Amino acid sequence: MKQLNIFFLSALLLTVASCRPEDDIYPVNQDAFGGYYVPQAPIASIRHDLHEEGVEASIDSLTFTDRWSWTNNHRLARVDFDIEGNFYRYGNEPTNIYDLYFYNSNGRLDSLQHHIEGGNSIPLRTYHFHYTGGRLSQISFRNYTTDFLYRANERQPYSIVFTHPLQDWQRQGSFWNTDTIRQQWTLEWENGNLVRATADSMAWYMTGMSHIEYAYDNNPNPFFGYFPADLISRDGFIDNPSSLCRNNLVRTTYYNYDNRNDTTYIRHSNIDYRYLPNGLPSQITTVTPTMYWTEITDKATITYDSWNLNE
Repeated sequence: MKQLNIFFLSALLLTVASCRPEDDIYPVNQDAFGGYYVPQAPIASIRHDLHEEGVEASIDSLTFTDRWSWTNNHRLARVDFDIEGNFYRYGNEPTNIYDLYFYNSNGRLDSLQHHIEGGNSIPLRTYHFHYTGGRLSQISFRNYTTDFLYRANERQPYSIVFTHPLQDWQRQGSFWNTDTIRQQWTLEWENGNLVRATADSMAWYMTGMSHIEYAYDNNPNPFFGYFPADLISRDGFIDNPSSLCRNNLVRTTYYNYDNRNDTTYIRHSNIDYRYLPNGLPSQITTVTPTMYWTEITDKATITYDSWNLNE
């Protein structure tokens, strides 16, 4: 089984009180860019049933579980990935991978620590969350940054910018005139959901995508505002914007423009859901192609905590 990082994403609550400082805000309305993660129904665990098959006849199946832990005031404290040790391994031994979440004195998400245990050379990464005018403006790790740009009086960013150093393999060749990659995407929103992302020249060159379009259901998204370390580290908000959106992503359409023959190639990716009576998804099925001519199907079954679940 080739390693596949499939993570999903959830929620933040925020109301601005004009008589208070920007960080002294009581969370009332769900808002992914406010810094508060207080979902309608907290997730207790997600069981992943993975199956891979394709022309190479490499058929494999396994199951692993991610466990979510919460504080007494309903803040996400920790997510442990693959608690059985079936999927993530260091050599022949299970690898403990988990994210820890920290908040400032006003309850805003302040930092996220990503732990990988199982080998002495595997580092700890800490992501820092920065706010301007009450809105999430940057997520940073060393010299890697994700910036959210806003127009005046708008609550959703019109652009997202990924900045990081060139990788070693990218430094080869004389066509690079910089040691830093800066990919910018222009964002379009409808009803709290990202519906289109358009690439600038660098993002188009690096990804091959001129733009991407997204479609959603009408049900509440339990991952709205959930920021996993894996998603941040791979600039994943464009591939999977679920953490930024109110509803559940059901379809992504990629437009790959080839200027050599003036042709646009279109590719679709669909996500299937089963829902609880209250509209929350109980099962999410995704199919991801690999470079080995196989497809990996991930059937993710969600169990919610009971304190705020009203089916």
